[in-house]
Amino acid sequence: MEKSFRIQIKNPCTQNLDAMPLVHGGLYCSQCTKVVTDFTKMSDEELIRILSRKTSGETCGTFNEGQ
Repeated sequence: MEKSFRIQIKNPCTQNLDAMPLVHGGLYCSQCTKVVTDFTKMSDEELIRILSRKTSGETCGTFNEGQ
């Protein structure tokens, strides 16, 4: 039986991704002092694996609409 996940972003970031410097693991947001992970090229399985081990509020990332 496959598990179903739903990603909800209650407060989407309004920062300009193009203005963020590239760092190991993604882009660095000086506003929230976190690395913004690019999830857009990840498979569903990889995305689920990463997000299921993160605590709410710890992860910043960019997603495709279909993810």
